[in-house]
Amino acid sequence: MRRKSDRKTKLHIIAIVVAFILSFFNFGAAGAVKKVNAAEQNQEKNLIILIDKSLSMKKTDPFGLSLVAGVMLMDTLSDKVNVNVLGFGETVTYDKKLSEKPSRESLKTFFQSIKFEDKGTDLKEGLKEAISQLDGVTGDKAIIVLSDGKEDPVNGITASHESELNSLVKKAYSSKIKINTIGLSKDVDQNRLNSIAFNTDGDFLYCENSAELFNAFSKMLGDMEGFYTIANYNTQSQKSQEIKLSSMIDEVIIKVASCENKSPLISVTSNGEEVPADKTGDTYKIYRLKNDSDKTLKIDSKDNSKNSVIVQIKSKASININATQTTLSIPKGIPLKFDITVDSDKKLDGVYLQKKEQDKIENLNNKVGDVFKYEFNKDKPGQYPITLIAQDGNGGIIGVKEVVIHVNDYPPFYYESELPENIKLGDKMKLKLVPRDGTKVTSLGGTVVIDDGTGKKEYPLKVENGALLSEVQFDKKGMVKISTSINGVVNNESFSYYLPYESLNVIDKPSVDIEDVTSSKKNYKLGETVNLNIKLGNVILYDKEKVEILDEDKNKVGEFEVDPKGQKEISVSIKPIKNSRNLKLSFKTADDVKVTESISTKLVILSGALFYLNLFKIPLIIVVTLALIALFLYLLGTSYFKKNIESYSVAKELDCTVGSRTSSINLSMNLQQNTMYLNFNNRLKALGIDDIDDNSIGYFTLKIEDKPQFLLGLIYLIKKDNIFKFNYCGTEPQEILLNDEEVGSEVAYTPGVEVSLTIKKEKIRVSFM
Repeated sequence: MRRKSDRKTKLHIIAIVVAFILSFFNFGAAGAVKKVNAAEQNQEKNLIILIDKSLSMKKTDPFGLSLVAGVMLMDTLSDKVNVNVLGFGETVTYDKKLSEKPSRESLKTFFQSIKFEDKGTDLKEGLKEAISQLDGVTGDKAIIVLSDGKEDPVNGITASHESELNSLVKKAYSSKIKINTIGLSKDVDQNRLNSIAFNTDGDFLYCENSAELFNAFSKMLGDMEGFYTIANYNTQSQKSQEIKLSSMIDEVIIKVASCENKSPLISVTSNGEEVPADKTGDTYKIYRLKNDSDKTLKIDSKDNSKNSVIVQIKSKASININATQTTLSIPKGIPLKFDITVDSDKKLDGVYLQKKEQDKIENLNNKVGDVFKYEFNKDKPGQYPITLIAQDGNGGIIGVKEVVIHVNDYPPFYYESELPENIKLGDKMKLKLVPRDGTKVTSLGGTVVIDDGTGKKEYPLKVENGALLSEVQFDKKGMVKISTSINGVVNNESFSYYLPYESLNVIDKPSVDIEDVTSSKKNYKLGETVNLNIKLGNVILYDKEKVEILDEDKNKVGEFEVDPKGQKEISVSIKPIKNSRNLKLSFKTADDVKVTESISTKLVILSGALFYLNLFKIPLIIVVTLALIALFLYLLGTSYFKKNIESYSVAKELDCTVGSRTSSINLSMNLQQNTMYLNFNNRLKALGIDDIDDNSIGYFTLKIEDKPQFLLGLIYLIKKDNIFKFNYCGTEPQEILLNDEEVGSEVAYTPGVEVSLTIKKEKIRVSFM
């Protein structure tokens, strides 16, 4: 009795951990407040879960974990998701059709009613019903198949059964129904489930046991809504977690579930502030945060209980890889070369990328331009979840991407040469796949699969000397996906696998876009080597291409080679053979390759004296300009000197008093007669003005600076009459006053100046008028 109770408790604990956590990786909690735009609100999502209810599942899932998980799933799916549950085995069972919108409660009851007792497993009939129910709905459509993969219909797997199953898969693809498959147990038929997922652009994940279910559901359902896991741990091994988020993170969901059948004691803080749980159950807590700024989240366990913690983020930025799927299955020893970019509408500076694999984190430092390069290659079979984490210069997380790579033990075949990125419409491409080890394979075969987005074409692979060969032709322009399926027998056991899809661009005509041509110099002498920097734009080639450089007369002056996977900036030297003041170059390639017609470089190519004249033309222009300016100023100054200075004269009046006798004297001066004496005639007792010193008591002077005439003329333009110095200087002892203040023996002629002195008892006073 005790053992049965413990077993039941264990089932309940695992169910909570798995079901509740995985379910929230998809569409969000019921009742959670989420701001979305109109397009998101109107976008319907339709999901059908197919549960294998055959007898073999009792061994694979002895605790019925998948069923209990399904019950919990109904509580956590958003009301905006149309969901239905179908059981398949000998027959297909369900409560209502998807169009009838079954309630969550009725789906819970249906889950609880499923018994793993059917004697047969007819996946074909399950898919047939699921696809039929999805036919009449709009919006996103998806199916998740959970099975141990052992298809065993009551009437056996006949040719008719196989044909109908293949037709259903093709119908799902054409109806844009994505079928995701989860294989449960070591004995799962991976070939079958992987093939179904591969041919509908879905994902296949393998779970060795039911305890791994939550990882599979988390990956599949998280991808639907753009939520990716950034942290996944239990609180016994890790007491706390700190996560630094950038403003690029739009939303965060933190899920905490107890592994001990009790309420988890957990605190979540954002920048030090406590975050309340958005939804709480007996054994779990859900935290949901909208984010619009840089934040630091901290999750702390408050006791020693074992709780499972999963943190998911949704970002405004996206991490993109050069693979059409995020769950990939490859044989051991096959390299996968990833080109990874971090994209956003907002400019991102200082972005760096980390790879997390099995709790080991390393920086991806191999970067070409904006593309991070990473190569995955494992010799040991197993499932390898890889998390790519983009961070800004401050360590804040920008975005996350999850990739799951399943490495199997099948004989590894791979392309002998890398596939081209571009190929011309109508061209044939030869493919050769060679073995990577010495495994002996019998009944070797396979097909090449070409997916152009509207349908898939298959080309057979033929065997030649242990290699697989095919020739395919592309008759539709645009992006296509290419893969190969390989099958055979090793040690009496059959195997089959698909190589991951690779993208290829089918083009009408190869092209080379030349954006700009620059040089470190602008002037070159004819015959001199000209070094050019050529910046390439869009390059669509499937092989290296030689480009000839021509001048305006179509003479070849140089050439360079363009590698479709090479650098976008090329250095090249040319030798022009004619003069040009704006070197215009044209380009020539093979007839079937388009190239930019011509580019004006603004480079100057001149010979002999023309080169040096052009080289020094700016200094010459400056010198000539300065000379002309100097000549103009000289002529202008000279003109002003002759007109305004050379003929300049002044006329003033003096009020003179000798004793009691007062008279006026007129004073006239010019630059030729620039000194006039104020003479005193003692006999006549009178003052007079003369250019001869005859008993003078003082003299007047009209002076100008001793400078060239043109310069004086220019100064006159600015200072006008102020350039003249008109002064009086006394020769006899006398007082020179200005406004009753003594100013010395010399003063500028200023109205109001008064001169006072006594000669032979005669008092003399002179006032400047």
